[in-house]
Amino acid sequence: MPSFEATTTITTDSEKLTASSSGEYGEVFRMTLSAPFGTATTGTFQEAIQTHTITSPGYARDLKYLLIKNIGVSALELHFTTEVWTDAAPDGNGAEAFTRYLIPVGDYMLLPNIRIVDWDTEATAAGAGIIDNTGFTPDSNLYVALDNIAVGDPQLVAEAIDGSETDIDVDDTSYFYPGDLFQVETEIFEVREIKSATALGCVRGAYGSSAASHSDDTAIRLPFFNAYHKYGDTSINGGGDGSAAKCKTDVQGRFKCFNMFGKARNANYAADGITPGSFAVQFRTEGGYQELGLSGITSSTNSGLAASTVYAINITVDGGTEFADLSFTTDSSNVNFGGTNGVLQKLQSAFDTQYRTAGNLYHRGVSVGVVNGDVRFSSLSNRSGSAISLANATGGSSETNLFGAGQIPAIGSVSPAIPKRFPSKFTNEKEITPKIGSMSSQNSSVKSNAGFAYDDGNGNITGAAQGTINYGSGAIDITGAPANADFEFYMSYGSALSGNIKTEDLNCNAVKEFRFRGVSWNQDATIEFIGMN
Repeated sequence: MPSFEATTTITTDSEKLTASSSGEYGEVFRMTLSAPFGTATTGTFQEAIQTHTITSPGYARDLKYLLIKNIGVSALELHFTTEVWTDAAPDGNGAEAFTRYLIPVGDYMLLPNIRIVDWDTEATAAGAGIIDNTGFTPDSNLYVALDNIAVGDPQLVAEAIDGSETDIDVDDTSYFYPGDLFQVETEIFEVREIKSATALGCVRGAYGSSAASHSDDTAIRLPFFNAYHKYGDTSINGGGDGSAAKCKTDVQGRFKCFNMFGKARNANYAADGITPGSFAVQFRTEGGYQELGLSGITSSTNSGLAASTVYAINITVDGGTEFADLSFTTDSSNVNFGGTNGVLQKLQSAFDTQYRTAGNLYHRGVSVGVVNGDVRFSSLSNRSGSAISLANATGGSSETNLFGAGQIPAIGSVSPAIPKRFPSKFTNEKEITPKIGSMSSQNSSVKSNAGFAYDDGNGNITGAAQGTINYGSGAIDITGAPANADFEFYMSYGSALSGNIKTEDLNCNAVKEFRFRGVSWNQDATIEFIGMN
């Protein structure tokens, strides 16, 4: 797809200030229009662009950039038609509003997008439905019932469905987007086409589910299993924890769903969707661990263990079943904690072998190493159940219990286990001086970015993960996140500025119409519009 770049440069006596933005576009929209000088005395506006009427000769929607230039000899009065929105939960809209702007000869206006609304209060137009700063955890059922966020109107299938038909009648298709997934009982449907106000064209038995018959008036659900894997996948490195499906990233740090965990759907697209720039997700990045309770340990510290001897421990990882007698044999010469064939390398090799072997540690990763002068056993899982529990070896004739041997303390003296947690949302640093132009107060806590990924308002997710977000449907596709991680998310929704740019006549969160006229009583006015969409 072609790309564009827009740059504005301001040069003063002492410096040059530059701002630039770039993106991709499908086509260039360009229009040059003139208005005769008589419009200055009659007040008549010349129609230029309509974003809500497809039959209009100046029809254009989803404009990413719009440059408006006065290339004539008369100053211009530019007219914006928008809609008046009212503060509610979700926000509501109704009457039209009109904004005027004067552009002198040779001057221009550059709009990064056409998302402009008229607002009835001083409060933010972007914050309705905001989730508080404690975050939101996806429902453990991995679905929620599809409901009208405005009035509470559960959506149902509107016919008895057999196991093969693909045209599915529902109460109201305005809740759905092409590409959506919805769930009826335990079957996943993929929406291929919005056929009418009450009919969807669907793929049956999607994502490994089974097509089945369903009764009329069965509830419609919005599912959010990890769509990089099949529906119902329980594998630890896939869509689950080894016994049940979970809302988590997989071993490659990927997660995909199609509906923002069931949030922000509303009938007729009015105030539905996610507010661009408001989405954030925080991943668990600090696995549960347990330390031996030592101090001053380095890789060259002698462990005090005997050479060429088999030692063993019992260990429980991530709430699974205890693994009895995980054993390793010390080297014939190196019994230091570190180094080639050192004690910790031998232990790690034993854990790595069991990770690949069917049993109680299969796909349950553990790392062991020196951290802050102590020996730490850490779970490699980033889920809420991530935990390490050390115990004495069950004992056999050919192995020695590691605890109480050499410098290794007895199990009763080992430090308590530390459970899995989210990184702190705040650092210990303080703002010493308020930033100019900001409302931050002196000595306020500085927010931490640890484990966070954010959207940039342009549909891109960056930070602790990369990906894309659709502000209308709420579909997210994340890669590069911490592996096998739980997460919390934050966002605003249900506001006048939420969702994709909507230019429908009655549900418009963008400029509906651009008009213009010349101000001069005896000079024609000429205007040029250049846009990307």
